[in-house]
Amino acid sequence: MARSWTRLHEHLGVPPGPVSFDMVAQAAADRLAESDDLDWKEHLPQPPREGRCNELAKDVAAMANTRGGLIIFGVRDATCELVGIDPDEVNIEQYAQ
Repeated sequence: MARSWTRLHEHLGVPPGPVSFDMVAQAAADRLAESDDLDWKEHLPQPPREGRCNELAKDVAAMANTRGGLIIFGVRDATCELVGIDPDEVNIEQYAQ
């Protein structure tokens, strides 16, 4: 479950509550910059491969060790362009681990 108050809520001036697609789309259109509690990711995380660390675990741990935050997939981090994701590529088991 998403936090009830996030950088998106603050930026958009909306009350605490669930994060919606419209909120993400507006924040991306506004080119809201990444911060210690907001991370745009263009691609879904890939399973760790031989010799590579698990980037998703690293990002989640970094946020968990501070005050939390949002990792939003489907937004190009350099330009904040909303690019979307392919739902067929979602690996629920990987994310749960």
